Amino acid sequence: MTLAKLGGRQPYAFAPDAAAPQPVPYSSAYLVLATDIAATGSDITAWNDESPAADTYSPVGAVPPPQLSSINGQAAPLLGADDSFLGTVATQAVFRSTGFEAFFVVQGTASDGTNNYFDCGALLTGSDGWSAVGLTSTGVVAGYNGGTLGDVQVVDAVNILDGSRHVVRAWYDAATSTLGIQVDARAAVTLVTGEPPRAIDAPALRVGRSWDLLRQYQGRLADWVYPYLSAGQRTQMYDFLEATYGVTGP
Repeated sequence: MTLAKLGGRQPYAFAPDAAAPQPVPYSSAYLVLATDIAATGSDITAWNDESPAADTYSPVGAVPPPQLSSINGQAAPLLGADDSFLGTVATQAVFRSTGFEAFFVVQGTASDGTNNYFDCGALLTGSDGWSAVGLTSTGVVAGYNGGTLGDVQVVDAVNILDGSRHVVRAWYDAATSTLGIQVDARAAVTLVTGEPPRAIDAPALRVGRSWDLLRQYQGRLADWVYPYLSAGQRTQMYDFLEATYGVTGP
């Protein structure tokens, strides 16, 4: 790995060598919140979406704001007891009814709430609360409100708030109407829902807290969301995350 200056938008980041595993191209992503972080000293001023949406996620909450840190040498925000990031892109632009597949690298120490997708510290949530992936000390959860059927969710009852690096994958496969979640190399938990996420054009997406700001995730985090991937693309993404962030996938 080589150390590179990135146009002033962040102090430094590790530029991957050509032979290193690469992610699924960001040009196809719905959201990429990874190493493109702007900071003044260690105070983060913006977390820049590297997908074509090119949104800016701004710190909300505590003073000082989230701190510039790293996961396995990769720039990442460190969220404290009253921190979150808020974007401007609508919920339905990422949690799409046509399908989505999200990956989260998590190095957390605390997150409160219950094992309900709308009532826990969120890795990513719509600010309206109708779609979210989050975690507590007793589980990792993905869910949404489908409208007609109401709330649907999947939970893996595992505690990953141990300060170690973990990878969480959450998805909705529109072809089979299946919602799923997988933590590290654990067995996937799936549910055939019969209904996609609601098409709600509510701005915006929030990272780090529940939609109502009552529940908080504390720790380091990075997010990627794509259309539902092929098996080959999924393997490519896991290879990249394992090599770059030091996590263990299936």
